[in-house]
Amino acid sequence: MKRYIPVSRVEGTASRQAHCDLPEGTYEREMSKEGFFGPAAFFHHRHPPTGWTEFTGPLQPRAFDLARLPAGQLSPWSAQEVGDVAILLHGGYSRGRALALNLLTSLTSIVGGVIAYFALNTALHLLPYALAFAAASFIYVAVADLIPGLHRRVDLRAGLEQVLFIGLGVVVVYVTHQQMH
Repeated sequence: MKRYIPVSRVEGTASRQAHCDLPEGTYEREMSKEGFFGPAAFFHHRHPPTGWTEFTGPLQPRAFDLARLPAGQLSPWSAQEVGDVAILLHGGYSRGRALALNLLTSLTSIVGGVIAYFALNTALHLLPYALAFAAASFIYVAVADLIPGLHRRVDLRAGLEQVLFIGLGVVVVYVTHQQMH
């Protein structure tokens, strides 16, 4: 957890709580470096922070009602599923079997979500270790792509060395984390 230096300074007209009891005739603007999870500064302006009265053009914000998509029409969200079925069809599966396998693998996300929901409280203390392992794995993948020599050595000793170095990376992240907190 980051430890921010608390800074509290009020000048001019202000409210005691963000987004509540704004001074009469003012407009609020919030600025933060960390998004919703860090310290923020709130400014109250006598005039709107922007002079925009409408959005036009290709960058206009839009809202889509995904429930109104016509049944059977492909959407950008179905491209992954179509690609998976195409790979299975190319691999020699029948159309029915490819669709059934794709449906089955898609349903595993629901099972994983339910398991994660119930296991979250008990597994929360493992989060730093899981993140350290994931970071070490990503670093390994990046290094393995940058150093093709790792792909040429496929014997057991070379594999154990690589696993050892991943483990050392996890230990370094753990020790650094312990020193910081």
